Amino acid sequence: MYIIKSGEVEVLVDDHGGEQPLRKIDHLYRGRCFGERALVKQEPRMAHIRALGALECFSITKDIFEELSLAESGRASWST
Repeated sequence: MYIIKSGEVEVLVDDHGGEQPLRKIDHLYRGRCFGERALVKQEPRMAHIRALGALECFSITKDIFEELSLAESGRASWST
């Protein structure tokens, strides 16, 4: 999982199996996270992330995520 420290990203999905360009579904910025789906739902990623210029992120491994009990704590709200 990644938390954006600085910079911005686009969230893109492939609606047509690579036959058409990726479709933008979201725009994330400082303080927002991505990559949590595999940690929260044990599912593979459903989107591509594209940095819009310089990007710095904090990363949280599965072990740390579980140690902090983020999924069960209710301290965070996951949108994806």
